Formats: sequence, structure tokens, C-alpha cells
Amino acid sequence: MNSNAKKIGLGIVIAILCAIAFYFLYWIKTPAYSLNIIRESVEKHDVATFEKHVDMDTLYTKAFDDGIVAVDKIQGDGTLSNPLAVGFLQMLKSPVVAALKNETIEYIKGEKENKAQSNNKADDFAQGMKSKSGVDNSKLKDITVVSKENSEAIVALTLYNQKIDKNFDLKVKMTKLDDGTWKLKEITNLVEFLVEIDKAEKEKLAELNKNIVAELKMAVPVTAANVKLNSDGNPFFASYWLNYGIELQNNTDKNITDVYVLIDLVGNNKKVFKETRLRYNQNIFTANSKLSLSYKDKLNQFIDKDMALIENMNDKKMEVHVVGIKYADGKEVKVLEELPDVVKK
Repeated sequence: MNSNAKKIGLGIVIAILCAIAFYFLYWIKTPAYSLNIIRESVEKHDVATFEKHVDMDTLYTKAFDDGIVAVDKIQGDGTLSNPLAVGFLQMLKSPVVAALKNETIEYIKGEKENKAQSNNKADDFAQGMKSKSGVDNSKLKDITVVSKENSEAIVALTLYNQKIDKNFDLKVKMTKLDDGTWKLKEITNLVEFLVEIDKAEKEKLAELNKNIVAELKMAVPVTAANVKLNSDGNPFFASYWLNYGIELQNNTDKNITDVYVLIDLVGNNKKVFKETRLRYNQNIFTANSKLSLSYKDKLNQFIDKDMALIENMNDKKMEVHVVGIKYADGKEVKVLEELPDVVKK
């Protein structure tokens, strides 16, 4: 081997050694590497390693609080301004966090699929939080270290939501351990993340439903609608209810067996005070005919939105939408209420 060949060979060896040194001295000490450790611990059913690198107590406790704030923003029902509701939610926090931790451990152990469905409220709440996050329909696309200072780092996880067909950034805080690896502590932008996902889901649903809504409006238009507040006049503890009156027109040449109607009572700020869903299937809604519907809807004075209707119905607008029909021949046309599942290839 000549001198030049030896130099080239030695240069390649040095380059490889430098790369290995970089990996062991730098890469294994980065937050991204520790996230990979967490991923591998799940794949290998290694609970001890997972718990070393994920602070589930801090993660799920903050996620619970942020989840409540996000739902309040999404629904706009003022839950956080109701002391009784806030007190109940705080009582629910510990069992929800425990349920999330338990489910996580079961999942890592590979035992989750063998567990029976729980009827526990905390478990249901935990499942609801997970569902809103869309994690079951998301794939990790990228990891970026946003900032790193001393023993704390903020890392952005880019998640591709397959149902919505869009990327979302989930930012997490990590702290450095004594051995130089990192531990996941909390999600720092969960409120914004959940609100953004909810908005994107609604926009995607509206896009998918555009033609369906147009078809339903043509087939069965709402020709008249009215609502009236009533009371039994009891001076000690009065009962209140709403009476809806709706008229529909079957513009098709087919008989209809089922009609699904959505009624919203909306304020001046577009806030929905009451949502009611009706299904009519008592008699055949014959082709090219009219159908009159009436419905009594009781109000609860202990519910803030119902009380707002009792105190002032004048500034509330009634919006009626036909959201589904079923023809006598079995064909159905219905507005999608949730995004369709992703077809696995």
C-alpha cells in the first residue's frame, strides 16, 4: 500500500472515530436521544426505564389542569367560573392522574389490550382527554430542540394528525438527570395544542360536510321554526320549558322514514346556549309533502346556560338544521359528526 493510500485510509478511520466520539459525547446527552430512550422503553416493555425518563405525576397533573382550561375555551361554557364545577374537577384530578398512570404502565407492559372496559368516571375522563389530543391518530414527524439552558430544555415534537391531514407542534419541557440523559416533565403548550386541533377538526368536518349539507337543504328545507318559553307559574319553585315548533318540506319524490334535526339556541355573540337533537320516525314523511314537528324541552335552573334562557330569551336566536334523513328504500344521507377513521394501508 503506497503512502497516499495509507493517508486516505487513516483519514477515513479518524473520521469514523470522530463520528463515534461525537455520538457518545454529545448525541447521547441530548433531549432528543432521551426521547428515543422513552420510545424504545415502550417497545421493549421496559417500565423502569420509562419511569426514569418520564415524570408521569408532573406530566399528567399539569395535563389535567391544562385540559380543563382547553375544554373551557373550546366549549365557552364558563365552567372555570363556577366554584362548584371547579371543586368537583379538583376532586377528580387525583383519580384521573392515577388512571392515566395506570393505563400508561399497562400499555408499556403490553397488558392494556387484555383489560376490560372500565365504567369509572376517572377512567372515562382520562380517555376523553387522550381522545381530544388526537395522539392515537398521529405520527411523530420531527423533533426539534427549541431552547436549552443549563439543565432544562424545551423540545418541539411535530405530530402529523392523519385524520386532519395536518402537522401540529407539541412542546415539552425536559430536565437533565445526573447521568446526562433527560427526563420528560410536562407539556408546555397543551392548551393551545388542544384548541388548535379542535379548530382544525371542525374546519375539516365542515369541508367534508359541505356537499352533504347542501344536499339535505335541497331535499328537506326548514320552512318555519319558532320557540316559546313556558312556565307553570309556581311562586316557590317554578318549572320552565321550551316549546319548539318546526315545519319541514320534503322536496324529493321519495318517502322518508327518519328525519334527524339539530336545534341550536344562539346568543348575539354566537354562543350556543342549548343544543337539542331530535329524531322523527313516527310516520312516513311522504314525497312532496310538509311535516310539522313540536317538542317540549325542560330547562334546569341549576345549569347556567339554561338559566340564561329563563332570564332572557329575547336576544336568543333559534337555528334549525336537518342533519340527516333516511329514505324508505334504505338510503341514508347524514352529516358527519366526527372525522372518518384513517384507512390503514
